[in-house]
Amino acid sequence: LFEQIRAHQNRTTALMPTGREVMAYVHDLWQATEPPGSKERLQVEQMKRYLNFIGQGVGPDAATAAEFLYRIRRTTTRQDFFDVCRAFLDHGDPMSLRPFSNVAAARNEVPSGG
Repeated sequence: LFEQIRAHQNRTTALMPTGREVMAYVHDLWQATEPPGSKERLQVEQMKRYLNFIGQGVGPDAATAAEFLYRIRRTTTRQDFFDVCRAFLDHGDPMSLRPFSNVAAARNEVPSGG
């Protein structure tokens, strides 16, 4: 993320992380923000807040980003949380993570059954 900001400020091309690199970042973020002795559900809730920002640019289109956000917001355990992350981020394709402008509209198309 910071490399992308520096590249933008210097008007150079930013390297785009792969899905697996983003997933590694999410794992690192979990570990860095998890207080000792914390309850799992509280950490999941905290991580959902971070993923609200990242998630708006996940996938090739707004519908995929909306599906990711829909599913991640419904997780309650670490296992569920990382299962959703793996489903959307376990790939070697570059990701711009640039938010799609119509994620909110696409979110309305996600089936309520999940």
